[in-house]
Amino acid sequence: MSTFAKYMAVAEAWWVAFNRLTHGTNWYRMAFIFLPAIIRGEIFSSMSLYLPFIFGWLLRRSTKQCGAIFESTDDVYVNLKISRAEYISWVWKSILELVYMLLFLGVCHYMKAETRILVNFFIASFVCPMIRAAFPQPQRGPIWKGKPLWDETLGELLVHVFIVSGLALSWGFQGMDQLFLGLLFLQAIPAVQERFWFKPTQHGYLVLVIVTLCMPFFSVGITSRFFPSYLDYFPKPFLRVLCMLANVTPRVKDYYQVLGLSRDADMKMIRRVFRQLSLELHPDKVGDDPIALARFNEVREASDALTKQRAAYDKAIENQELNEMAPRCEAFMIMMYFWILHALIDWVQIEDAIIAMKKQLRQYILQDRKLDTKSFGIEPEADARAVLKKYCEVGEDVELPSLPPRQFTTGSREDIDRMRQLLTGVGQKIEPFIEVKGMVDKVSQEFVLATASQFKELGGISSTDGYYNRWIFEIEGKDVLTGEVKKGSSKVQRYNGTDHVVTLETDLGWEPEPGKAKFTITKESGMDWVKGVIGYHVYPHRNQVLMLGEGLEDGRFQWKLRDQKNFYAGYKIEFRNGEDFVGWQRVHEYFPVDKKVILKGPMALSSSVQPEAGKTSYKMFPDQIIPQNCATPKRVDEEDERP
Repeated sequence: MSTFAKYMAVAEAWWVAFNRLTHGTNWYRMAFIFLPAIIRGEIFSSMSLYLPFIFGWLLRRSTKQCGAIFESTDDVYVNLKISRAEYISWVWKSILELVYMLLFLGVCHYMKAETRILVNFFIASFVCPMIRAAFPQPQRGPIWKGKPLWDETLGELLVHVFIVSGLALSWGFQGMDQLFLGLLFLQAIPAVQERFWFKPTQHGYLVLVIVTLCMPFFSVGITSRFFPSYLDYFPKPFLRVLCMLANVTPRVKDYYQVLGLSRDADMKMIRRVFRQLSLELHPDKVGDDPIALARFNEVREASDALTKQRAAYDKAIENQELNEMAPRCEAFMIMMYFWILHALIDWVQIEDAIIAMKKQLRQYILQDRKLDTKSFGIEPEADARAVLKKYCEVGEDVELPSLPPRQFTTGSREDIDRMRQLLTGVGQKIEPFIEVKGMVDKVSQEFVLATASQFKELGGISSTDGYYNRWIFEIEGKDVLTGEVKKGSSKVQRYNGTDHVVTLETDLGWEPEPGKAKFTITKESGMDWVKGVIGYHVYPHRNQVLMLGEGLEDGRFQWKLRDQKNFYAGYKIEFRNGEDFVGWQRVHEYFPVDKKVILKGPMALSSSVQPEAGKTSYKMFPDQIIPQNCATPKRVDEEDERP
């Protein structure tokens, strides 16, 4: 190893140790915050402005340590029992982190720094993360238009409820104050932004809308802070509207009204009225009457304001809205500054992440790995791979969809559309998007036939394909969903003798218990029959086997059902009854002979509405760039035949 390489290895080891000592602090972020003040030489004079960032860093350290107790899980996310020694160590380390925070607050108090804003950072950097860590259970909302209304952890939902409730309560009781602004700029707006970070266009519009809505308050705040002489230029109707939006009522008492005078009363009139009222309300005359004493104090207060400080009072009462909104708008400006600063830093990091994800997808394509090339409109697959590799070989900065981390293994329909646009832009001819719409012909069910020991004397089950077609299938057993004993019957539409699987013409409306529910198959003539129990099947659920009608013609798409087996495997299929969304699932297997699709699992229903033959429509389309979990599992019989 060369001398230079040794120095580099030592430097890297020191850097790793330094990051471990500082809990992985983002020094890039810290430099972005503090470097401008250092350059201006204002690092100490502007310390109050930067205290929240130091406090936020301490809070993140404390949150990481205090939340470690909730992360004691194994590879399958099962909570582990920790030893007493580990628990005591965690307690002491957590206490130490909290002591650091208290020492910091003590220094702030000694420096007489402005610390009211730190409450907002405490909520954003400690309270909300601890709620998320304490309640990691997944929670999924009802399906609407093919997607769950929410798919978050319980902690995330509780944080959202906390934020909305905090905004409503703080606005209702105190108006636009520090607590409201902290929840708005440090919690609510960033939570909305998180959903748009990987959608640059929509995120740009979102930021533009937020800045536009904030500009009236921001303009008053920045004028009050840096150009106070221009405050009088704001029209009163504008300030009244801001007071109404901020739920603020001017609090300057009308002393002219207290004395029963008009605002143009001269000093002689004010003194005369004061003497008259003070004689009437003097304690020597009214005694211990609390109402009269309060009125006496109010009159004296009004007289002092109108005789000793009348010019200042007249100016204050003339600009009540401005005096009320100016300090609130300054706080608004400061909190908006914190939001913009954090947003800029996050934007830089997100851009770096997007570039990294595009490079990752480029490498994935160049490595000739699995892609749903049919969705790009290029067939056969070999040609599609050649086109994609040629496109990516142009250079590392070639434009590609950026697949967010949570979706990197799949992508989305929007990513497919983006890829198609890019290929079209370089002159590649592509076929229309694959999207088939039509009606569901039949909603069926499949069962594996097995011969129970008590029925052996009745004969075996045929292994000839189609042998039981059109026979009557009757079954009796316990419904696995309700526990009730039920009966049902239907005609056999198709029989797979190799796997001993019967496909019924209609859905039974319940799910029999495998291994226990008894069946009887009888020939229509009644002259032949066989009995047994249903075996274990990989597709046991209701609404999992459907027969599709022909696709409806639509020139924008590839609308005809294909003849290749499993052509639509992995594609998304949605079901509707008219305009009402029924549910969705992914196609697991596709059989072109009878246009049968088998879904990956039970249909994700949006309500109790069930799909109905002849009434329910379907829409089938790809929505994964990198297809996942499309392998067809072997049936029980195939597993049993292994040597």
